[in-house]
Amino acid sequence: MNLFESTDLRLKFYSRNAYYGPEYPTGLLRKMGPTSFQYGILLPDLYLLRAECKARLGDLTGAKADVEQLRKNRMPSANAVVPAAIAGQQLVLLNFILEERIREFALSGYRWFDMRRLSVDPLFKAKTYTHTLYAVTGLSPVLLHLNPNVWYYASTKGNGSKSRDGK
Repeated sequence: MNLFESTDLRLKFYSRNAYYGPEYPTGLLRKMGPTSFQYGILLPDLYLLRAECKARLGDLTGAKADVEQLRKNRMPSANAVVPAAIAGQQLVLLNFILEERIREFALSGYRWFDMRRLSVDPLFKAKTYTHTLYAVTGLSPVLLHLNPNVWYYASTKGNGSKSRDGK
């Protein structure tokens, strides 16, 4: 949740409490809605995909405008502006757009599709993802380091992660 600014209105869709229970001990958040799956094309997805395409094609001004159009409905106008230091560099802006996708679609399953498509993208192929599995108590018994080129599994009983071939 450290990607969110404190003024981001999307934070209102998260709760610090478990369903009908106490507050999570380590500051974890749970998404409160929507309660149904969203099927089909979503307008925020279109804005962010178009911004990503524009950034990849070198239209940084157009990419910035698309991201700001989305952000202006999610936070105060002063915070919705993409900083000039980010907007002027293609790869930095592209990373910002991808982070905006994480913020917009947090806990909705979209991140998996982004990780899959970016794992074959030459700009992001070497990126490794870390996933922490939490127990009901909020403690972190297992930490997974995921690389798109290697399949891992983890064991809470044994000696950590192993690759598909058992090494």
